[in-house]
This record gives sequence, C-alpha cells and structure tokens, in this order.
Amino acid sequence: MSLAPRPIPPARRSIFSDSGEQTAKLSLISAVYYDRTKQASDIIDTDPDQINLQDPFAGLTALHIAIFRQNALIVERIAKHPITRIDIEDKFGRKAIDMCVYTGNEGIFRTVFERTYRVELLTLDIGDDGPVVPFRTD
Repeated sequence: MSLAPRPIPPARRSIFSDSGEQTAKLSLISAVYYDRTKQASDIIDTDPDQINLQDPFAGLTALHIAIFRQNALIVERIAKHPITRIDIEDKFGRKAIDMCVYTGNEGIFRTVFERTYRVELLTLDIGDDGPVVPFRTD
C-alpha cells in the first residue's frame, strides 16, 4: 500500500486545467441544466456575475439553457435581472429570443420577448384597447 496518490487516467481528467476554479464559475449553468431551481436562484442572488457566463462548448448562457429546459422561474429571474445581457449569442449565433423556438410556454416567451424588445415596446402607442402597432401602407 502506497501513500502516493493514484494517477488519474486520461479519460477521467477534467477538460479544465484547474478544474475546481473553472467549474465553480459555471455553477449557475450546471444548476440550470440539472433543474436545480433553488440552487440556481441562490447563485443568482449571491454571485450574479455568473449570469452572462457562457459554457466552453456551445457558448450557451444560463438563460439559453433555462429556456431550453422550460424552467419558467429561472428564465424570469435571469431575464429580469438588471445585469443580464439579453443579446449574447452562442457559438451557433442564437440569442435567447431565438431559443424560444424550443418552448410552448407563453410565460417564457413573453418574458424573453419583453426583455429583448423593451425599447421597441416602450415606443409603441398604447391606446384604450392595448398597444397599437403601426403598419406600413406603402
């Protein structure tokens, strides 16, 4: 019996050179991916700098993943957070609004749509019957 640590086989090594530090930075993405809503909410409250981080593989943010996983609570928490950059694209050129093609949940779509097009929605005329969208007549 030796006291020397056993070498880690290459197949089990982490893709990160210093895995503990790197994976801690991606804990929000991991929590959202595994539907750990409470843990994700806690991370948003305690370490909001993780909101705009992208995974090293596809460039997905926690918001991209939350939309894909249909987690309406996390989508709302992230989309309405003041530091969220709603226009971040993944490595396939998809923004959060583009990920809404994967959802049938109206609440998720409405939350992301309202955040993405906030300025445009504010410039619409609001009448008694709701927003009036001007149509081009030429």
